[in-house]
Amino acid sequence: MEKGKQEGRREEKIEVAKKLIEMDLIMDKIIAATGLKKEKIEEIRKKMLN
Repeated sequence: MEKGKQEGRREEKIEVAKKLIEMDLIMDKIIAATGLKKEKIEEIRKKMLN
């Protein structure tokens, strides 16, 4: 059950990152807001552009 909660939190962070990317927020602020690594945010951004 704990693993499910962690996955849910991760998905929530990804959704927040997507919204912040759409708002054209700078990378440092997205990292600070979500706790995601720069590489993950760049991966999300690339997927959004395709």
